[in-house]
Amino acid sequence: MKINKWWARGFTIAYIVFMSLFSLDAESFLGWIMHMIPSFVLIGVLIISWKKQLIGTVAFGVLGIIFTIFFKAYKEIISFLILIVPLFMVSALFYFSKD
Repeated sequence: MKINKWWARGFTIAYIVFMSLFSLDAESFLGWIMHMIPSFVLIGVLIISWKKQLIGTVAFGVLGIIFTIFFKAYKEIISFLILIVPLFMVSALFYFSKD
């Protein structure tokens, strides 16, 4: 099953924009920076995985596990579905789009 590599990149960019929306409620610049840390990490991983899809596969899978623990998304199914499942989907998209 061959998937165009732009699907993985586009879905990742959309997910980063979605995660960045949560930082809009910050009351100060420092608060905004703190809320943007997950988005900055995702941007860094996307830049690295832009050329190396295998790194994106592993990195987004590991980030899915880390985000599950850090955001305690395992406590509620809705949080898990909205915040974590897209990371595993991106990991799968990078896997199926590798050269």
